[in-house]
Amino acid sequence: MILHKRTGSPALHSDKFRVQMLAKVPDIIWADTDAYCVKPFTTENGHLHGWLAAHEINGGVLALPADSATLYDLIDYTNNPYRIPHWLPPKHRQPLIDMALAGDPPYASDMPWGVGAASVDRAFDAKQRG
Repeated sequence: MILHKRTGSPALHSDKFRVQMLAKVPDIIWADTDAYCVKPFTTENGHLHGWLAAHEINGGVLALPADSATLYDLIDYTNNPYRIPHWLPPKHRQPLIDMALAGDPPYASDMPWGVGAASVDRAFDAKQRG
């Protein structure tokens, strides 16, 4: 299990568990344990996500079809603890690339807080926008 180095949080492992479950259990909708659900969730096309803010997707409530390209990308990301998120802004991404090129690739647990959870949100958002 990968724990975030600074906080000790298992959020990175939770992200991996979430996307693996979405791939293996047909028609499942994930809701974080701290999500306040006031009615059952439904989806007509297999896609469902929560919103953190007006323009920011939250992976805490999430459904993706098992054959979704977004889901495959998220599985690939969570299976590779050295993958540098392509959706990070250049000012955050470039230092990570420089570390990798210098022979010291950043490990998932060393990433800034929120990169793991943000991976679900940002990758999904990027795929939806094209």
